Amino acid sequence: MEEKEIHLRDYLKIIFKRRYTVLTFFAIVFIVVLIGTLSSSSVYQATTKVLIEKIETANLAMPYPYYSPYEPEFYETQYQLIKSTSVAQKVVKMLSLETQYEAYFKKARIQPSPGEGKTKADVLAGIISSGISVSPVKNSKIVNLSFSSTNPEFAALVANTVAKAYIEEILEMRMSSSRYSIEWMTKKAEEEKAKVQQSEQALQDYVKANDIVTVQDKVALTPEKLSEFNTQLIKAETKRKELEGLYRKVSSISVRDAETIPSIYSDPTIQSIRAQILRAEQNVEEYSKKFGRKHPTMIKAEEDLKILEQKRNQEIKRAISSIKNEYELARSQEGALRQALASTKAEALQVSEKFVQYGVLSREVETNRQLYDALIKKLKEQSVTEQVQTVNVWVVEKAEKPASPIRPRRMMNVLLSMIVGLFGGIGLAFFFEYLDNTIKGHEDAELRLGIPVLGTVPLLEIKDESIEDIILKEPQSVYSESYKTIRTGILLSSASKPPQNILVTSMGPSEGKTVTSVNLSITIARS
Repeated sequence: MEEKEIHLRDYLKIIFKRRYTVLTFFAIVFIVVLIGTLSSSSVYQATTKVLIEKIETANLAMPYPYYSPYEPEFYETQYQLIKSTSVAQKVVKMLSLETQYEAYFKKARIQPSPGEGKTKADVLAGIISSGISVSPVKNSKIVNLSFSSTNPEFAALVANTVAKAYIEEILEMRMSSSRYSIEWMTKKAEEEKAKVQQSEQALQDYVKANDIVTVQDKVALTPEKLSEFNTQLIKAETKRKELEGLYRKVSSISVRDAETIPSIYSDPTIQSIRAQILRAEQNVEEYSKKFGRKHPTMIKAEEDLKILEQKRNQEIKRAISSIKNEYELARSQEGALRQALASTKAEALQVSEKFVQYGVLSREVETNRQLYDALIKKLKEQSVTEQVQTVNVWVVEKAEKPASPIRPRRMMNVLLSMIVGLFGGIGLAFFFEYLDNTIKGHEDAELRLGIPVLGTVPLLEIKDESIEDIILKEPQSVYSESYKTIRTGILLSSASKPPQNILVTSMGPSEGKTVTSVNLSITIARS
């Protein structure tokens, strides 16, 4: 079945059909928002612009402060400090809100909470803290410090007072920190001074008791000896490994095969004998062709060849014996160097035992002295820079009494309620239409059932009136025309001839089967 194309008029039909749903939802949303907007109190917001800069003093060599680059963590810390309870408590104290708060809000009655341990000042500080908002101005060091209240004069007053309280809080924190730092460093410097004196005396006593001057000379020479012995041992060990591998190789093969080893093959004597053997072999081959196997010259040539081969074997054995001797000598030299190195290490350990303790004492003296010097330097810097402020705050623009509230935005709320109500009602109408799966007309029937509709008969709205013979009673009525349309559709439904039998049925009783059968029969008979 071909899917039906949906047009804009189909959507408009749905909206018109469900217009009461749309209007009801629109009215509910509009009335609720309107009542809520008109019943809520107006809230005013006053804003003070404050410039916040971080200043750092490096040391006494650089006494002038410099301004550090932008640091998100620093500024976030300042924002939290502005909204802190301590700043809010200062505002309460500066404005005497414990006695003056009711003057700004006639109907307000602030009661302390004895069960929670809160006084009236604590409750007011909580109200002030919750109403403060801080927002930085983009690409600048200026911060908007705002306070919201239902009283515009009170909002401006608190916004300006919060800036003053914040500046006062920074000063108190700096002074308190400086005093504590100076007291702690003074006490710590005295302790470190005593440690320096004790460690210096212990070092001096140890130097006298152990003759450290002589020990220092020996310690200076020992590393050079160890380095030299270690270098020689590495060379000897390398040579021994090479000779050991060569010796094991020549020991595991025959004398004839040993000749192929490079060190034996390149021996000058063996090379000379090898050349003589080559010439003797050539002579034997030549004489065998010329004189025969039993000729005296041939016999002498073969004996000369055997003598040369025996001589070659003797030289190979001599070379193998020479390799063995070199290997034994290298192993002996390696052992001697190992003993010398071990002896030197033992001597070094013995000499440096006293010097180790000397080094420990020296480092302790140096560490204590450096720590003491650093504390003294820092103490003097702290004394000089005690009054230097690490954070500079300036009020760039004071808060003025706000002329209009920031909320509720009545016109905006009404406009939004109209938009939300309208579109929400339309959406609800489409949702109800989606849930409604009943057949509403002949087009809907054809679409859902996939069969053609021959016609429709209007519903007779007059009660207690017989409709079985409506065609006879009212031949010119709309009902009669409806049955005529159905009759025409039935007669034309078959191309060859009209249908002979017509079955009228429905899903349940009392749904018009009899009425349809009678009136349709009359209409067909009259045609």
